[in-house]
Amino acid sequence: MTAPPFAKLTLRRRRGDLVPSMELRCTAATRSHRPLEARRRTPEWSRRRGTDDGAPRLIRIVSRTCAEVLGRVIAAVLFDLYETLVTERHATPVRASSLGERLGLDATAFRLAWRPQRSRVIRGQVSFAEALLEVGVRLGRRLDVEQVHGIANERRLEKAALFQGVEEVAVEVLHQLGARGVRLGIISNCFEEDVAAWPQCSVAKCFDASVFSCEVGTAKPEARIYLEATQRLGVDSSNAVFIGDGGDDELLGAERVGLRVAQAAWFRGEVAGLPGHIPRLSSWSAVLDIAEAG
Repeated sequence: MTAPPFAKLTLRRRRGDLVPSMELRCTAATRSHRPLEARRRTPEWSRRRGTDDGAPRLIRIVSRTCAEVLGRVIAAVLFDLYETLVTERHATPVRASSLGERLGLDATAFRLAWRPQRSRVIRGQVSFAEALLEVGVRLGRRLDVEQVHGIANERRLEKAALFQGVEEVAVEVLHQLGARGVRLGIISNCFEEDVAAWPQCSVAKCFDASVFSCEVGTAKPEARIYLEATQRLGVDSSNAVFIGDGGDDELLGAERVGLRVAQAAWFRGEVAGLPGHIPRLSSWSAVLDIAEAG
């Protein structure tokens, strides 16, 4: 028996026998819905109900009903940006942590010094250029300001190019969700340079809220960035889904604030160590399956 998205298949004991039961993992809006049970009795019972494969007809009814209930309660879908909406897999971006030699610094020392700076940059506490200059000072070298700003501009152009490559299927799914009344949001851990060109992206207008860590001073997996997004969309966390590739522990962070979650596996594939209860979506069409507007 296949459980629909966000449903949990369990075994319940009834009169000494274990029977399969599917329960919706919805909370607030579906607490009035009693668990839907699919009992398997005997092949004779199934045949009397007219099934052709020995499975009781009730199992099929349960699957459809779960999808219908989920469709009624999902009010918003929140997406990660990189490796979910757009991907760098066909590009060769320059990683900030690899800039040491280019700046005339020891590569290993730079990588270690850069690590805490990244956290500050994605929260908007310092700019990318300022962080690089600070690392240079800490490592005993006064960096060329013009070179540093040139590196920052290169990053801005690299990220802008990615926004021109949104797949057609993604565009179609976003338009379908919007047409059905589903509110859409973006949550991203990013430098200011990474999203400078976001307003020019072809799908930017599809989103009702765009929450960027460098602008709000908090980052995934911290609770505040998710709650900022649901507040802007005017929805409760229990009625929203977060979909991301799984970087920065974003999926578990979303779960902790009550969001339902699914991994976007169409670019990155499965993430090692991700809990088995989190659904993996292999294609954009699967997004519609879990976010029907009913």
